Amino acid sequence: MAEVFFSGSTGKKLTWIVHSNHIYKIYWDVFVVFLLVFVCIVIPFRLTFIPQKSDDNQRWEIAYYVIDGMFGVDIVLTFFTSIPDEDKM
Repeated sequence: MAEVFFSGSTGKKLTWIVHSNHIYKIYWDVFVVFLLVFVCIVIPFRLTFIPQKSDDNQRWEIAYYVIDGMFGVDIVLTFFTSIPDEDKM
C-alpha cells in the first residue's frame, strides 16, 4: 500500500511526498469536503437570518479562522501529494 518514491537524479528516498491513495490522505480529503459543506450551508444561513450584533459573533469568527487555516493546510498538503501516472500503472 505504501509506495516509496525516489528522486530521479540522486536516487534518494523522498519521504515528504504523500501518496494520493494513502488512507490518511483520503480521510483528510473527506474532512475537507465536510468543511466545505459546512461553510456552504452555515455562512449563507448566518448572513441571512442571524443579526450582525449577535453575542456569539466572536466565537463564529474564531471558527471561521480555524476553518480557513484548515483550507490553508490543505493547499500546502496538495503541493506534496503525488499524481498517479496512468500510462505506467
